[in-house]
Parts: sequence; structure tokens; C-alpha cells
Amino acid sequence: MYAKLMSISDELMWRYWELLTDHSAQKITEMKSQVSSGALHPMKAKKELAEKIVGDFHPADFARQAATNWEKQFQRDEVPENLETLELKAHDLIASDGAAGEVKVRLDKLLKESGFTSSRSEAERKIKERAVKVNGEVVESLVLSVAVPDEITIRLGKRIKQIRLT
Repeated sequence: MYAKLMSISDELMWRYWELLTDHSAQKITEMKSQVSSGALHPMKAKKELAEKIVGDFHPADFARQAATNWEKQFQRDEVPENLETLELKAHDLIASDGAAGEVKVRLDKLLKESGFTSSRSEAERKIKERAVKVNGEVVESLVLSVAVPDEITIRLGKRIKQIRLT
């Protein structure tokens, strides 16, 4: 909910303020003029809006946690706390055996099996476009060396998941 609210345009934000909050028209007009003058950054106004609306439907601490997770993921490019975790069998993804305790898995297969892409060819395109990050590093190879068991974090665009390889 928080992320959806943060994705609205700056212009549309004011309509949300009017319809979805109990702020007076005068207060909203004042905020608009502060944004126009540069005294208030539009993102700060939008964050306040998102936190207020999420707080209307959920406990206040939940709204603050949503704000923190959004900032981590989209502003600081960090891993959020409530990350979806999937468990996959490395054996189903193996390209070849690596060093002791290590296997080489097909990254395109891993992306498809974890739901990032609908096909291996789409996954391959994303890898070639340098759109895939594994543990924070851009990956350009179709083969990924991993220890088994291991947990890796995969990011494709805005989507991010924790993958537990067994």
C-alpha cells in the first residue's frame, strides 16, 4: 500500500490529500505553496501522505515500518526486512559441479523457477541487459557458482527475493 501511494504523480498527490485525509483545504493549500516555493520537497509530502493513509488502515508502527522498508529498497538500494523467501533444490538448476561443496547453477533457470520471469529466454535477455543482481552485484553470466546449502538475494528491477538453495 505504501509503495503504491509513493508511485502516484506529484500532481495527483494533492487530490489524494483532499479526498483521503482529514487535513483542511487551507492546510493542503499551504503545503502546495510550500512545495512550489521549494520549502517542502514533494517526496516528503508524499511520504507523509503514504504514512498517514497506511496508518489509517493499519497500526502506526506498521506504517512506519512500511516507510522504512520503502526507503531501504528504493532510496538506499538495500534489502527490505520482510523479504519473500523461496526454497529451491539446487540439483534442479545444476549446470555442472563446481569445487568441493559448490555447484554451478543456471541463472536463467533460477530466475524462471523463482517466478522472476515467465521463460528462460526472458531471463537470458534480462541477464544480458544487466538487470539482474545477485547479492547486490550485477551478474552477466548464465552460470552462477553457489555453495549448497546457501541463501542468495536476487533482484530483478524492483522485485527482490531471498532464495534458499538446498
